[in-house]
Amino acid sequence: LPTAAPKRLLSPPTGAAGMGTPVLAVADGRMILVNQGLVDFSPDDAELAAAIAHELAHNILRHRARLDAAGVDRGLAKQFGRNARMFKQTEIEADRLSVWLLAGAGYDPSAAARFWSRFGQRKGRPMFQASTHPSWRDRVAALEAEAATIAAARMLGRPLHPPLIDAPPPLE
Repeated sequence: LPTAAPKRLLSPPTGAAGMGTPVLAVADGRMILVNQGLVDFSPDDAELAAAIAHELAHNILRHRARLDAAGVDRGLAKQFGRNARMFKQTEIEADRLSVWLLAGAGYDPSAAARFWSRFGQRKGRPMFQASTHPSWRDRVAALEAEAATIAAARMLGRPLHPPLIDAPPPLE
């Protein structure tokens, strides 16, 4: 049977954001901010949930507090050396946990890979990849691997339990 395309439950208001609106979601350790650009960019609720799950994962894993405790510089120096490496590690961790959060919320875990694939190939993206984030291709490959782990656990009848929850690795 053919399946219908996922539907949007959250519709952006008409004229609320033009094509030039940046796509933005951030986590501050307590809350998540999502702007209209992200809502407009997401073709369905599952992909919007994927972006929100990524930011929620930053808060669940206490990334801001862990980066602060490690003495990471949030200024210009965050793009280099140890600072960049630690920021990138938190991005990878948030990506991994986001897939589990999607699955637990009843969304298709592969929505995360779809979102980041489209985000990585969007028009107007920066010419150079920030050293604080994985490339979109690496990100998508890791998300697909995490979704495969979830699918395998489901096939074996195992409960879904994200490995990062019990013991997040130290920031290095």
